[in-house]
Amino acid sequence: MRGMKLSVKLPLLIVLSVFVSALIIFALGAYVTRNSLRAVEMEANSNSVHAYASTTSFYLEEARSALETTAALPQITDFASAGLVDPALHGVPADAAMPQRNVATLMLKNSKVFECIMLLRADGTIYLLEPYELQVKTLSGNLAFRNWYQELMSGGGTVISDLLISNATQRPTVAIATPVRSSAGQVIGIWAGELKLEAFSGMARGELETSTPLRYGYITDSRGLIIAHQANPKYVQEQTDFSSVPPVHAALAGQDGTMQYVSPIDGQEELAAYAPLPDTGWAVVYLVPTQIAFAPLTRLMYTTLSITVVIAIIATIVGLVIVRRQMARPLGQLTAAATAMGTGDLSQRVKVTTGDELGQLGTEFNQMAVSLSEKEAQLRNYAAQLEHKVEERTVELTRSNADLAQFAYVASHDLQEPLRMVSSYLQLIEQRYKDKLDAAGTEFMNYAVDGATRMQTMINDLLTFSRVGTRGKPFEPTNCEVILDQTLANLQMAIEESQAIITHDPLPTVMSDDTQMVLLFQNLIGNAVKFRTQEQIRVHISAQAKGREWVFSVRDNGIGIDPQYFERLFVIFQRLHSKEEYPGTGIGLAVCKRVVERHGGKIWVESQPGQGSTFYFTIPIKGGKEV
Repeated sequence: MRGMKLSVKLPLLIVLSVFVSALIIFALGAYVTRNSLRAVEMEANSNSVHAYASTTSFYLEEARSALETTAALPQITDFASAGLVDPALHGVPADAAMPQRNVATLMLKNSKVFECIMLLRADGTIYLLEPYELQVKTLSGNLAFRNWYQELMSGGGTVISDLLISNATQRPTVAIATPVRSSAGQVIGIWAGELKLEAFSGMARGELETSTPLRYGYITDSRGLIIAHQANPKYVQEQTDFSSVPPVHAALAGQDGTMQYVSPIDGQEELAAYAPLPDTGWAVVYLVPTQIAFAPLTRLMYTTLSITVVIAIIATIVGLVIVRRQMARPLGQLTAAATAMGTGDLSQRVKVTTGDELGQLGTEFNQMAVSLSEKEAQLRNYAAQLEHKVEERTVELTRSNADLAQFAYVASHDLQEPLRMVSSYLQLIEQRYKDKLDAAGTEFMNYAVDGATRMQTMINDLLTFSRVGTRGKPFEPTNCEVILDQTLANLQMAIEESQAIITHDPLPTVMSDDTQMVLLFQNLIGNAVKFRTQEQIRVHISAQAKGREWVFSVRDNGIGIDPQYFERLFVIFQRLHSKEEYPGTGIGLAVCKRVVERHGGKIWVESQPGQGSTFYFTIPIKGGKEV
């Protein structure tokens, strides 16, 4: 957003803030609503599962009570184990069974709970089965293999079976059986009935109906097999095992509660309440899929999103209008005025129409413009005065420099002749009167000759120094490879005597005074050869383009220089060593500095004592303006 205009940026920030606020409110609302819906659904499921369990218990208790009551009737307790047997009735006594069949028929008519009623002998053989036509179709006449029969015979009380396939109907069912006892209390038979499982699902559809669609319940036996399932009755027919479903597993373990889980049967996320069914070992579960339970939340999300979009659009339109009228237009004027002022137009002023921060900013801008205009006028006046003084000083300095250069040249040149005369006559005196002078006189004479010689050398060096600025040639393309070759030729004797090794990288062509470039290289390389250690001297010359200039370097492995003396190196006649240690006048590096500065560059050194020195100087790549 750095390059975006403020008139665009501010509306975007307004829209963004609206959306962020709406999203935060939406997220908080969704979180609270989801938890609320979850709590409501869990409470509804809990109420439903307990009502379902109570209704189922009542249903089973009704069936149990009916069987136990009729099992005590004389018609049932007085049945004979022997009698006439009609082969056509598959072992059913024709006349003896009539009283018991009447009781069974009456029970089926009144209770509407049982699908069939059976009277078994104590050994498990079927004595009577009503309806009569089912007894004819029954495949097995003995039910002693049934778990419920074995449990009853061992416990002696009424039992309720798990899910089983009926021998009479060949359909899933649940059996309730109670013992038939003689007057002595001995079990002489079993009075049993098989229940109508559709009634269990009917209870969920009827008595436990709720306002939430697709809420349903189911019941499993102690093994987890479905006894009743409101939503999908095929689970009963297929005897589907629900023992791995979390709420079923918990209820079979005797727990009562609620949970949210993913069903391993259909992979659906569900909210469920569960409870164990007393005295049966069964599980009762009531649930609603989360996608149904949270459907109101989904609708709320779409509604909130639509409202958010509408609010954002309205906020954008309002923001654009406000920003354009109250902010963008004044800021645009202020920006234009500031831009014009940046180009030098200090007459710019902005129109202030409001008293808010923008109006204050406009007022401050106008005050700043007035102040800058006044300062500019003062600066122009000062600049004119300064320019006049600079011109005066420049003329004066130019004249002074010219006079000084002329004086240095004339002094150096005019002092040559008298100095040569002094030196010549001293040499004549030494030759003619050498035998007449004692040791002290000879020593004094040597001092005089040496002083005259050094004076002549210093005058020659001073003359060279003055000629850098007064006798220089115009700059021309100069091949530094040629300059280096000429320099090495001039220093050939010193190089051979010191056995110095001189190497170099490829050197460029620059705009320069070739004579002064030779003088520059000769002084730097000559110093490297002069100030050497006992090791073999090595000197390397290189050049590298950096920006708009060439950076030359002359590196040696000589005695090095203490950094505290760097500033003194380029001052005329400044020496760091005595003339007995190293000959010279101390003007060479001053000449180098003047040559480099004339070419528009600079010169410096990097060194440590005993680690050699590297002298750097720069020459403009495109040719410097003569300074």
